[in-house]
Amino acid sequence: MIKSFLAALLTVLSSGCAFYFSTEFHHVWFLAWVAPIPVLLYAYRENFSKTLWISFLVGLAPGLNEVIGYWPTLIPSGGLMISMLVQSIEWTLVVLLTQWLMKRMTSPFSILAYPTCLALSEWLESLTLQGTFNTIAYSQLPVLPVIQIASVTGYMGISFVLGICASSITYAIIFWKEKKKAYTALFLGFLIVIANLSYGFYRLHEFTIQPPQAQIKVGLVSISYSLKKIFNPQSASAIISAYQPLIQSLVNQGAELIILPEEAFSVTQKTAAHYQQYFSLLAKTNHVQFIVGVHEQQEYARYNSAWVFDQQGKWLGAYHKRHFVPHIESSLTAGTGLFSFPLKNTHAGIAICRDMDYPNPAKDYGALKTQILFVPAWDFDVDAEVHAAGARMRGIENGYTVVRVARAGLLSVSTPTGALISKIDNNIQGTTLITTIPIFKHQGIEVQDSSGFVILLWVIFVMLLTKSLICSQTESQCHF
Repeated sequence: MIKSFLAALLTVLSSGCAFYFSTEFHHVWFLAWVAPIPVLLYAYRENFSKTLWISFLVGLAPGLNEVIGYWPTLIPSGGLMISMLVQSIEWTLVVLLTQWLMKRMTSPFSILAYPTCLALSEWLESLTLQGTFNTIAYSQLPVLPVIQIASVTGYMGISFVLGICASSITYAIIFWKEKKKAYTALFLGFLIVIANLSYGFYRLHEFTIQPPQAQIKVGLVSISYSLKKIFNPQSASAIISAYQPLIQSLVNQGAELIILPEEAFSVTQKTAAHYQQYFSLLAKTNHVQFIVGVHEQQEYARYNSAWVFDQQGKWLGAYHKRHFVPHIESSLTAGTGLFSFPLKNTHAGIAICRDMDYPNPAKDYGALKTQILFVPAWDFDVDAEVHAAGARMRGIENGYTVVRVARAGLLSVSTPTGALISKIDNNIQGTTLITTIPIFKHQGIEVQDSSGFVILLWVIFVMLLTKSLICSQTESQCHF
């Protein structure tokens, strides 16, 4: 009894701590490769009910980061708890399904069970309000060779590679006395990992020798204000006045395009035209293009928008945010379309903050061969790195440079490989970042057949399920 309790406790502590510290909140990326191993070992050796509770407790660890990190913010604590529980339940189901498959099919090919179930669960979650926010793939952003596979498979390919590594090691430990099985599993698992790294280094090399199609000097600027001031249309003039010297500084440094953060100020239906004229004149006078995050309070709707002005001062239109933070932005009206515009003979687009936590509109921009995506955003300080991760991943998946300016977050620019060109933390007094951004030829692969990897995962899952059902009936067929 004591031995069983200690085994369960050790499993929860080792795997839970590894998952907790592997997230973007702590950046210990290599722990993500081994975090599932204690639980997978426990699942193979124990029954369903014990595995259920152990998996559930371990599954709480990643979500605990969000609860602790977002607790002081505006996000309701109840919502954070629910999100943590749902995340844990989802991972528990992955482990239980893996347990069922591996115990019935003992061949080395059973190592595909965990990574396949994990990747499919993340794909299913991306279709919900949570989007891709909880994927383990984001933990690998510091390791550029590992994450390049996202350009082919999307972020799920990274999760699959992490899963196959843990699964193959687990299998080798379980069957270490049967050398042929153990070595075969390790060979298959490491072959996939090595293939992934080989592709990663190849893509990074190809990127380094490719000259940019164009270059543009971009200025990012952000000032943090209280919610009361930002959402008061009467404060718009004072806010814009505070931005003016920072904008002028960027103009003096040669900025060709200047971007402000999400909801920099608020306007009403009556005052919108006045401020559009202001930025139009500012753009024309300085021969600078502007992207301005605005909260629009119209008569029958509210929009989280980004206004776009060209260098001649022409208002090109507005993009409306499509995905909102639950509860906090429930009063807003969602946009439905994209916003593309020419920029130095290249294709540019706009998304806003949480839009980048979902496959679309990012994938739609990739399908349009977008080469640079501008993202006004608004974070919570504590999640500066965490929330910027999604935008960087979308850039890799869809083949474009990402320029993201977040109030209470980071001002950052990343290439289609996910490499950071520039990054600076936002401060309350006002922050600027100016950098010359290379714009490369569109490099997206995954968008050409967005469902390909998902279909492959389902095919593998069906094959594993079929094989396991056969093994349940005929024991002799389970060993090849």
